[in-house]
Amino acid sequence: MNVAIIPAGGKGTRFGGDVPKQFCEMSKKPLIIHTLQIFAAHKDINHIIIGVHADYINYTRELLNIFGIEAEIAEGGHTRQQTVYNCLKKCISCNFVIIHDAARPFVSSEIISANIDCVKKYGAVNTVIPVTDAIIQSANGNTAALLIPKDNLYHAQTPQSFEHGIIMRAHENAKLKGINNAPDDCGLCMDTTPVYLVRGSPNNIKITTSENLDLFAPDRTERTIL
Repeated sequence: MNVAIIPAGGKGTRFGGDVPKQFCEMSKKPLIIHTLQIFAAHKDINHIIIGVHADYINYTRELLNIFGIEAEIAEGGHTRQQTVYNCLKKCISCNFVIIHDAARPFVSSEIISANIDCVKKYGAVNTVIPVTDAIIQSANGNTAALLIPKDNLYHAQTPQSFEHGIIMRAHENAKLKGINNAPDDCGLCMDTTPVYLVRGSPNNIKITTSENLDLFAPDRTERTIL
């Protein structure tokens, strides 16, 4: 059984506006609905679990009803890591989990399929694209300290996919170590499990600011359809 986990528990502090970014409209639909519809339509996704802040659980249920999407809702935590863990605990008789950012609405069916194929072989998968420019490191934000060549560097995206037992143990071990705010799931298991790479796409961007969203929905409003 393949379960898609969509962490959407954030309050959008970097985004601004009246609602979290995942509920802002893009092309007359909330951003999260674009993402969910892609996973709901995929033939190899058997179930979807969404991690949502407690304040938005009823709101999310209404959206699912309006757009005819079948998904289970888990209460989100204070961090993305905690939200994903809450979703993982709801995975009953689950073989593989495909974890994807709610605010990456342009993921393709092909990327999801590649994740599923690869995770069945290797147990842990990260979607990436090659870095196309050299990276500058700066200690103060004003002057360059180190130039890092682009060779062998990749931008991490999502989905990140795992055998359920592998990622569950990684989350539980992180909790024992006092780690509660890891930026992604691959980082939690790389010390103990090889993570294989699946090619993503430059189009599979994450909407993190209102400027990002304006590129794709210049006529958007902060209000959703409800």
